[in-house]
Amino acid sequence: MRCPRASATPAYARAIIGEIGTSNPVHAREEKVLRAAARVSARTGVAVTLHTDPTGRLALDVLDILEAEGADPARVVVGHMDGELDDGFLEYHRRIVERGAYIAYDTFGEENCYANGLTNGKSFWCPSDKQRINAVLAAPEAGYGDRLLLSQDVCMKMSHEKYGGFGYGHLLKNIVPELRSEGVSQAELDQLLVDNPRKMLAH
Repeated sequence: MRCPRASATPAYARAIIGEIGTSNPVHAREEKVLRAAARVSARTGVAVTLHTDPTGRLALDVLDILEAEGADPARVVVGHMDGELDDGFLEYHRRIVERGAYIAYDTFGEENCYANGLTNGKSFWCPSDKQRINAVLAAPEAGYGDRLLLSQDVCMKMSHEKYGGFGYGHLLKNIVPELRSEGVSQAELDQLLVDNPRKMLAH
């Protein structure tokens, strides 16, 4: 069965494939899935979201794989970009956006330590939400405020309020008011929370 192109079926442009996971380094089987997702995206216009390992700055390599199969970077969301905010992160994020992709600061509320690491066996400490907020504040000057998406990654039991986590409402209840207190205007919040997601979905 052949997939129709996006121009024939605009509803495809509102769908998303993902999130497609990649390790550090990218595993051969992960690359196989990336290439398959890229081919579907190229044919249908469906957006692709990526789960990137924050212990390695490999998003540009992953974009190389997707583009090699015909995917449009403007239909790609590189997730978990707020999972590592060490020296040079702004330049790294800017380079991703220059390729045409969106980046997501999508782990608000996750302030954990993974003692056994993620995929490389080394201990890993998540940034704090204060660091994430500072990264959001720096985004417009760094040149990618119009390609930034915000959300949470409530994927573990301990993330729920019942078990001591921030819960599903953390971004709107706690982070947005904090951004306002830091001088972020309503228009800027609308861009982050409404305009950018709408543009990404309706491309």
